[in-house]
Amino acid sequence: MPRFDSEDNKRNSKDKKSVSFIRHYNGYTGGHQKVRDYMRHFIDLHWQTNLFLDGQSATMPELFANIPKVNYQPTYDPTNADIVFLAGMDWTTFLPLGIKNKTVVNLIQHVRHADSKQPLFPFLAQPAVRICVSESVKQAILPHANGPVYTVPMGHKIEMSASKKTNDIYILANKQPELGRRLASYFKEQQFSVICHDQYIEKHAVLTAMASSSISVTLPHPTEGFYLPGIEAMALSDIAVVPDCVASVEYTGRFNNALRCELDYEDVINAVKKATKLIRSPLQLEILKYFGYRRVNRYSLEREKIGLSKLLKQNACRGFYVK
Repeated sequence: MPRFDSEDNKRNSKDKKSVSFIRHYNGYTGGHQKVRDYMRHFIDLHWQTNLFLDGQSATMPELFANIPKVNYQPTYDPTNADIVFLAGMDWTTFLPLGIKNKTVVNLIQHVRHADSKQPLFPFLAQPAVRICVSESVKQAILPHANGPVYTVPMGHKIEMSASKKTNDIYILANKQPELGRRLASYFKEQQFSVICHDQYIEKHAVLTAMASSSISVTLPHPTEGFYLPGIEAMALSDIAVVPDCVASVEYTGRFNNALRCELDYEDVINAVKKATKLIRSPLQLEILKYFGYRRVNRYSLEREKIGLSKLLKQNACRGFYVK
């Protein structure tokens, strides 16, 4: 169960700047994970961190549970916070409160925020300091955002290391199950050993499959805000095949072990064929992996925290209020 504020906690935190979070946690997503990362960043930067938590996910239920140094609120009350941190649909809970003269930091994790047909789009008209997880997201929302927009590249921590390769091809197809099954059938006919996950499974199982596979094919939605599985595949497999999903161009198509292709059956097959040729050239493969790992290391949680810290220190989040 969440731990609510004690009088000692309140006294010890009275001189700290404070930030307010809210999470309706009815199912685990990468979006929830990233909000959890930002909570940790604020804690590490010595901000008093308040959280109102609603709902209980059946998957990874512990994500927001009993976090040290977090004050859990029995009701959502950002009134006294120096910063209100919002992501996704959090606006629908915050705006009805009618709180004025409050600095809002809005985390933007997907290019779909800029799609006028999406329920997220109207919130861009609300005054806020916006942090985007990639440059692609920033460029998408920039024409519509009311307030300053910054990019803090998405950070990650991969809880696994590359291991001996016992499988040829891994296909992560939870977002493209039909395409994933077609590809798996084709590659099996070509005598490749194949692991295909065509529905959501625990992160550990995904990383284990990547780490044991020479080639990982990660199938995204047509548009993504960053698409972390591509980075994970670069770190754990010999070659990652990552179809273009807008934000993935920031780490694919360069001189590294991530091959870019279209989100298309034939194009993915051609990319895998290219990957198999690279694997047969050990020296070239090692060079590509070396540059791939360098690229992967640019997207660390530590760098993400440093990016947030710089914004806070540069007063980027001061003086811009919901009026």
